[in-house]
Amino acid sequence: MAQRDPWMNTTSNRKNVRSTAVLLLLILCAAGSIAAELTPNEASTMQAKVVIKNTITFVPTGPEYRITHASGAVHWYPRDTWLEDVNSMQVTPKAVRQDESMHFVWMNPASQEQIIIDSTITTKGVIVPIHKKIAFPFKDVPSPFQPYLTSTKIIEITPEIRKLSQELAAGKEDANQVVFSFAEWTNKNINYSLSSLGQPASKTSSQVLLTKEGKCDELTALFIALNRAAGIPARFVGGYAYTNDPQFEESWGGHGWAEVWFPDQGWIPYDVTYGEYGYLDAGHIPMMYSADASTNSVEYQAKGNDFELQTSPLDISISNVQLSGEKPELVLVELDAPKKQIGFGSTVMLIATIKNLQKYYVPARVSAARVIGTTPIGESQKTVLLGPGETKKVYFLATIEKNLAPGYKYTYPFAVKSSFGNEATTDVVAQSHFAKYDLSSYAELIDQLTPKQQSGSVQILCDEISPVYLGNISEQTCTIIGAKNIPSTTSACAETCQTVQVQKNTFQIKTKSEQAGISTKRYQSKIGEERINYFVTTHGVVTPKINVSITNPESAVPDDVIYADAQLLPQNSFPKNLKANLRVRNSETTESLDLLERPEKLSFAIPGRALRPGDNEIELIITYEDELGMAYESRFTSKIQLTDVGIVDRILFGIEDAGVAILQLFKDTFS
Repeated sequence: MAQRDPWMNTTSNRKNVRSTAVLLLLILCAAGSIAAELTPNEASTMQAKVVIKNTITFVPTGPEYRITHASGAVHWYPRDTWLEDVNSMQVTPKAVRQDESMHFVWMNPASQEQIIIDSTITTKGVIVPIHKKIAFPFKDVPSPFQPYLTSTKIIEITPEIRKLSQELAAGKEDANQVVFSFAEWTNKNINYSLSSLGQPASKTSSQVLLTKEGKCDELTALFIALNRAAGIPARFVGGYAYTNDPQFEESWGGHGWAEVWFPDQGWIPYDVTYGEYGYLDAGHIPMMYSADASTNSVEYQAKGNDFELQTSPLDISISNVQLSGEKPELVLVELDAPKKQIGFGSTVMLIATIKNLQKYYVPARVSAARVIGTTPIGESQKTVLLGPGETKKVYFLATIEKNLAPGYKYTYPFAVKSSFGNEATTDVVAQSHFAKYDLSSYAELIDQLTPKQQSGSVQILCDEISPVYLGNISEQTCTIIGAKNIPSTTSACAETCQTVQVQKNTFQIKTKSEQAGISTKRYQSKIGEERINYFVTTHGVVTPKINVSITNPESAVPDDVIYADAQLLPQNSFPKNLKANLRVRNSETTESLDLLERPEKLSFAIPGRALRPGDNEIELIITYEDELGMAYESRFTSKIQLTDVGIVDRILFGIEDAGVAILQLFKDTFS
């Protein structure tokens, strides 16, 4: 993982030797300077100017070059959220904010058009306060959050990911602890890679798990997949973030993190790259929210003849950064050493005590400084999740040099610092005549302070269930892993128990789909003398419903190109493979959507010459499927008048209509 080593050497050789300690906090991934003594990690607020620019160019490719209509959708821009306020925003040209995007339209555009979004924002570096346990697993996930439970292109939920998710969640009944365990595992076990910095996520979550390597958005994809596998909705957040890591040429750059949904709490931020769980420092600027980690930042469409559309990446600049206000004291940190007088070559054990001073959960990261003449053993950073008012202890280990001069007294000023700025120190003195301690001297303390893995050697892993219509019964195959003696029958218990037959190492659980969407239950079965907890997921499908409204001008003239907009709103589920076909007499236009998971607006161009004098009916035919592939069709109508029709237009219309009639007669005759 790309980081600064928080242990750092210096030198000294006096009679009474006092080693010096230097501690560096690490900030990872992202990529301008900040005119203040505070850093975004320490500040409570940050104000900045954010300017986003993008240019679209139309290049002629033939003699009939013409652009009648162009549209763009920018998905990356500052948002008003609990942790970010948009103080001002000037958008050129004017845009319509809809469906989490800014939509732009140009009629008869120039050869080059530019979008500028000029904002001033204020971000807050505070913890989202969660005052109580969040019961896990979730009994119900409302419909708006269902898209954040499914497998996507980048955020895959494979059997290996579900197995790891279940292992990490084993024995935990508080979602705060479950999500914290996912974040810590990802932060500690996946190496941060700079190989494809600046490019969208290309590795899937399963590839990241396999290679144990990825950049910030890919690490985040794995973290999100672990949550979704446990029935916890999670989404991807794209934005800009500040870093002081020397590996990056710029202090500000694109970054990806996650938000996790908790009942009665809403979306909670988790940046597994920076090690910020349940909070973000003020140097994070959210700009985009998505169900997957590969969403485009900007998209364009254009209609015309003989042209090529050329675009470029978003140009984002951060300036006029002002930091203010140190964070309140969230935790109290104390440092002690069980053995403060040691012989040369001894192992030193440091115990840091962290107390939560708040009435809500606080995740605290503690870093130990490297002292001259010492070599660290194991981790030099540890993160703990503290419940309201809770106290926890963590330990650090180091060895001191053994080839020191007899007759000298060596004083080692060990220090730790929390991610919130708290520092604590303690001195350890070494002399040749003091007792020597090795790692075994602290074995009992290490055992007491080492978090116990709650999952046993035996696991039960159930396959991902296929979707079924609401109220139907389905069977799910579950596999027993790691058991030496497998019974021929066992019970599978949730609210009620069912007896299941075990064949080799698998059994079938019958589940009834009782609610729409994906839901997760914890089951328990006895294998030998062990009671094994595991997850079973159901996926209920309902008949999808779409609310559709059509807006179009009341009238048009023959030379116009007018636009009909169809607003689509999913009502109770998420239709897929949607096709919207708009017909006006002999003119027909089709738009498609792979999945309708939120309100969408579709625009259809209608040439005025496709209309006829008087009233014209606009018909919108929408076909779509549910999650099981069942097809549906809905029809909607509107009207538009063609006015100001001259004698020449009427003659041309008559000729066109006659030609269409003859062509249709020919088709009917010879078909």
